[in-house]
Amino acid sequence: MTDAQLSALLIDLLAIPKESEWVEFKHNNAAPEQIAEYLSALSNSAALHGRDSAYVVWGIEDGTHRVVGTTFNPRRAKKGNEELENWLMRSLHPQVDFKLHQWDHQGHRVVLCEIPRASHAPVRCGSEAFIRVGSLKKKLNQDFSVTGAGPMVQMFDERMEITNPGEPLVDTLRFIDTPPRSRNEALAALMRRMGICEEGGSGIDKAVESIEAFQLPAPDVTAPPGNTTATLFGPKTLTDMNAEERIRACYQHCCLMFVTGRRMTNSSLRERLGVEKKNHSAVSRLIRDTVNRSQIRPFDPETGKRYMQYVPFWG
Repeated sequence: MTDAQLSALLIDLLAIPKESEWVEFKHNNAAPEQIAEYLSALSNSAALHGRDSAYVVWGIEDGTHRVVGTTFNPRRAKKGNEELENWLMRSLHPQVDFKLHQWDHQGHRVVLCEIPRASHAPVRCGSEAFIRVGSLKKKLNQDFSVTGAGPMVQMFDERMEITNPGEPLVDTLRFIDTPPRSRNEALAALMRRMGICEEGGSGIDKAVESIEAFQLPAPDVTAPPGNTTATLFGPKTLTDMNAEERIRACYQHCCLMFVTGRRMTNSSLRERLGVEKKNHSAVSRLIRDTVNRSQIRPFDPETGKRYMQYVPFWG
């Protein structure tokens, strides 16, 4: 941008009544670590608020937005023996193609950093991502109470276990029907805007639906202290499943039918498990066992057994 274009941009930014999620004004603060955190926060916030770019401007008096000039010179600034700009590039992940401009505006030197919005993942400074809430800079992960290792995937001959730090916010029996909840709403919204995830909470429903389509054993979701573990199993016939696996398959099928506007029957469960019609009595015993476990119940207890329909205990 030319000096005239930069001055025009500055006038537009100064017209904003106060610092926003995508603009930060500074006088002389040039601490490298703080600059890196601001770049992370502003890039992420620009994505969250639908802006193409965010800005840090040096040479502006905080509060009054009066142009006072700055002693900060990004071309001479260093972090240790390394040029500041190179150090900032290395410190941000994914890399951010920010641009530093300096020029004279009304007799005062001004420095402006133009920061593109985060695109495919939240921008981290080192190992932490930041975001702006109003004019405040906050860690994106500050609401998470569990620290340590990230997600872990373990492969075995007959199963796969996926463990993630953090206990679930809802009962594992209610994963299929409960509306989504998030420990960190800002991070969830940011990842949705980036197309990384959706906030509809339908991920588990889609997984169970696909598992049923291939007549695989139902996934087992548990909550060991401080973690959530999902176990996916390889192919098994009904006779090869133990009692817990059978009941879990029956319950999850009943839940999936209910949230899609249908009700489970002996016939639908036979189809889900790949059981022939002549073996309907085995499926009837499984349904009875699941009812006795208080996980499902008859929709209308007065209906004849041949036409009985079932809903989850919470339905």
